[in-house]
Amino acid sequence: MEKPAWMQDPALKEVPSEKLALLSEIYEKSKGKNQKELMAYFMQISRRQQGKDALTFSKEELSLIFNTIKKHAMREEQEKIEKMLEKRLH
Repeated sequence: MEKPAWMQDPALKEVPSEKLALLSEIYEKSKGKNQKELMAYFMQISRRQQGKDALTFSKEELSLIFNTIKKHAMREEQEKIEKMLEKRLH
């Protein structure tokens, strides 16, 4: 499986590979899901990440990752990311 362009961006070189692997999994498994299916999937990921070995992302990492994804996304995807970020911040 080829990595999406945003995951190959040099800006992400400092993000640990385990975190990028998790993001890659989320990216692949979320394709084609409607909003209800996405919410259920994200809840499943969230529960899985609550264990002692959970990966956590700093605010800086999340900002870097989302900005990198937006940089490589089509306009429609950029708007979806913006909406998601607005909901997360409020």
